[in-house]
Amino acid sequence: MAIQKVTDLYKNAFKGIPSAIWWQALVLIVNRCGTMVVPFMSLYLTQCLHYSFSKAGVVLIFFGLGAVTGAFLGGWLTDKIGFRKVQLLTLTGGGILFIVLSQIENYYAICLFTYLLSSINEAFRPANSFAIAYYTNDENRTRSYTLARLATNSGWVIGGALGGLLASINYKYLFWVDGLTNIAAVFILKFLFAPVVISKINKQQKKSNTIGSAYKDKKYVAFVIISCLYAILFFQLFSSISLYYKHEMHLSESFIGLVMALNGIIIILTEMVLIYSLDGKAHKLIFISIGSFLLASSFVVFNLFKSSAEIAIIAMVLFTVGEMISMPFMNTQWVAMSKEENRGEYAGLYTMAWSVAHILAPSIGTFTADHYGFAILWWFLGALGLVTSIGFYLLKKSV
Repeated sequence: MAIQKVTDLYKNAFKGIPSAIWWQALVLIVNRCGTMVVPFMSLYLTQCLHYSFSKAGVVLIFFGLGAVTGAFLGGWLTDKIGFRKVQLLTLTGGGILFIVLSQIENYYAICLFTYLLSSINEAFRPANSFAIAYYTNDENRTRSYTLARLATNSGWVIGGALGGLLASINYKYLFWVDGLTNIAAVFILKFLFAPVVISKINKQQKKSNTIGSAYKDKKYVAFVIISCLYAILFFQLFSSISLYYKHEMHLSESFIGLVMALNGIIIILTEMVLIYSLDGKAHKLIFISIGSFLLASSFVVFNLFKSSAEIAIIAMVLFTVGEMISMPFMNTQWVAMSKEENRGEYAGLYTMAWSVAHILAPSIGTFTADHYGFAILWWFLGALGLVTSIGFYLLKKSV
């Protein structure tokens, strides 16, 4: 009986999601299966091309700047030509540039093409977010964004494992696989996915001159700024947390890999059911606030308890639950605060917040840990998370 209830719960969690969203999820999982260049970029530059750590760092800065540019351009283009065309153009352009970048060894050319590649790749995100919003309604939108996150996480898990294998053979294979998966995603979107008619968007766009800009929407700008603070917390997962596990907790690389994988595994297995159970029970910003608080708590536990493998796991579970409660609702919140006529601009500004945080987060984490120690870093991130949680809660009163 209990097994039947669990089975029904999972069925209901996925029920009612439009077929268009499943196609979008397939595009995401194919695309993300090839997302392996970025995690190995610094190793490629230092181990394969023999550039210094500082030069590799500069290339990553160009990648971050390109992400900010791409988020802006992607949102703008989505409103001008439609989300489908933007997705096709960015996937095609990204696929070609990945392969081109694998053939370049001149440092300045690498910086330039890394910036271009990142700009085109990141322009895909606002268009994809717009597409999910367009194909859904209030009843299934949060679960649809959650399905997209499930697809993304699944792709990351597959891509990370495959990337490590390919890197051990030849780093250049990473670029080719990334490029080819982009092209494969284009094939799915172009030839297998029959889109709905989007003339409605085009008609409404003619009236866009009467719609206020996202950049002048004070409530939305406040939401974006607080989201950026949240993203700074989130991106510690890929920088300071793994460093702490290794250098302070003295955990083995294999155990660190398992703890980090726990994040993706929990999300894949439980997030859809969790969101199905929570959706509609309270205001979205309440869930986002609670998730932010749990995220902050995951850092503070490192200072409250003696370092151990068990504490590493507990912290990761707290981090993951906080992420699951907040991030799907953050996606639907930006949609709720936008209008379809210029939703691409809103999506672009929201994506920019995450791109900026992607640049700031590693610097903030590593600088604080290096100069003041990890204990100060965890207290700082806990305080920042508390401010973020309160910020989202207070924002609820004005939206």
